[in-house]
Amino acid sequence: MQDRFAKLGTSQPRERCGGDRFATATRRLPRACPSTSMAVWLGNARVVASTQTLALFVFVFVASASAESPSKLGASDPAARAPGRRLVAVPDLHGDLAHARRSFQLAGISTDGDSWSAGANVEFVQTGDVVDRGEHSIEILRLLTKLRDEARDAGSSVTALLGNHELLTLQGDYRYVAREEIVRLGTESLESKKLGGEEMGTGYGLRAYWAAGLMAWKKTFAPRSELGDEIRKNRLLATVVGEGLCATLFSHAGVRRSHLRKHGDSIEALNAFAFDSIAAVSDDDHHSTETAETADTTSPKPDPNRFLGSLDVFDTDSPVWNRFWSDDWDARQGAERDACAELESILKLVGARRMVVGHTVQPRGMTTRCGGRLHLIDVGISDKYVGRGAAWTCESGTVEARYDDRVVVLETPRVEPSEPETEAKSETNGDAASIRSDGASSSDAKKDSERVEPPRVGGGWFGRTKTSGVVGGAAKEEL
Repeated sequence: MQDRFAKLGTSQPRERCGGDRFATATRRLPRACPSTSMAVWLGNARVVASTQTLALFVFVFVASASAESPSKLGASDPAARAPGRRLVAVPDLHGDLAHARRSFQLAGISTDGDSWSAGANVEFVQTGDVVDRGEHSIEILRLLTKLRDEARDAGSSVTALLGNHELLTLQGDYRYVAREEIVRLGTESLESKKLGGEEMGTGYGLRAYWAAGLMAWKKTFAPRSELGDEIRKNRLLATVVGEGLCATLFSHAGVRRSHLRKHGDSIEALNAFAFDSIAAVSDDDHHSTETAETADTTSPKPDPNRFLGSLDVFDTDSPVWNRFWSDDWDARQGAERDACAELESILKLVGARRMVVGHTVQPRGMTTRCGGRLHLIDVGISDKYVGRGAAWTCESGTVEARYDDRVVVLETPRVEPSEPETEAKSETNGDAASIRSDGASSSDAKKDSERVEPPRVGGGWFGRTKTSGVVGGAAKEEL
C-alpha cells in the first residue's frame, strides 16, 4: 500500500490537447488542438484555382459561416466554438429524490424530472453530495447517470462532482446513510431470497434487515460495481464548465490556490491525482476481498482509507471538505480582502469568471461574495435540511437563482475591473442584495448561514417558516 502511494508522487500538468485518461473519465470527447486540426485540413485539401477563384471561395466561406453563427469568427473567445450554450447547475441533493426532480425542472433540463428534454448546447453540473441524509441516494445516482447518457446523445453534457459524502461512502463511513434506505435495501435483499418475510408469514426483524441493508449498501458501492465505478471514475474535484461570460470554476467545497500549486497549477493534474489515489485504494480493496480466505491475518495491514484522508486532495482542507469560502471573514481584519485576492488569482489561472461551490447550506438562498466572483449555491435542497427545489443558471453572462416562487438575478454581464481589490469590497454587485424577494442582503444571508445549528425539528435540521420562500433558522452542515 505504501509503495502504491509513493508512486503517486506530485501531480504534473497533463497535455491539454488531444485524448487522455481525463477526457475519458469525464465522458467527453477530447478537445483537439486547433493548430493540428487546421494543419491536417490544409494538408488534405487540394485546391487548384486561380487567385480570383480562391478569393471568391474564401469570401463565400466566411460569409456563409458568419450567417450561420457570427460568433464562430471570434479568435480568442471560447464561446465562439458553441454560440448560445447554456450553463446550469444544481447543488447538493442528499438523497431527496422529489426535490432533485423539481430542481432538474427548474434548471430547464427535464420537463418531468426523469428524462433529458433540454436538447443540445446545455452544460449541466451537479456539485456533489448526492448521497446520505435522504432515503433515495441510489435512485438519484442512477437518475444522474441516465440524464448524462441522454444529454450526450442530444449534444449536451452532464458533469457530477465528488462531494465529501461520496468520499465517505468510498471510505466505508456509513454514519450518514438514511436509516430508511438501509432498511429498504435489507428488506429487498432478504425477501428476494424467499427464506421468510411477509409471503411466508414470518419476519426477520429490524436487526436482520439493518445488517443485510448495510451489506447491500457496501456491495452497491464496492470496486467494480456499477455505482462504485461511477463515483470512482467519473466524479471530478474541480472543473471549468461554460464558455465566454459563463466560464465557471465548479468545486464541491471550493478550490484554494494551494491545491493547484501542489499539482502543477493544473486542474487536470489535480483531478488525475485524485483519480489515481482512489484507484490505488480500490484496487487494493478489491484484491484483499478476493483473497480474504488466503490472506495473512497475523500481519497488521494499513487502512487504505486513512491514506485517502491524509492526502491533500481529500483532507479537511481539500476541495471536498474545506469551509474557507463560506467562513466568517468578518472575524479577522483583512480576511475578506485576502480571500478575494486569492480567488482572483485562481480564476485568472484557470480562465474562469467565477467559482461556484456547494457544501455549506445557505438557508436564505444562493449568495455571492467577492463582488460576484464567488457563488455559494447549496440551499438545503434535501428535506433533511430545508427541502425545496433550486437551480443556478448562466446564459450570456446573466446568472440567476431559480426557486419555485421566484427568480433572483445574482449577476449581470459586466466589464472586467482593472483592480480586483475594489471589487472585493462589495458583496452585492446588484445580485441578490437589491432584488431578493425576501428583502435580505447577501451579507445578511451569509451571517444567517453561519449561526450555530438549532436542535432538530420535525426530523429535519430547521424549523421552517415558508414565507416568500424564506426559511427560518440557520444551517451549517457538520459534514
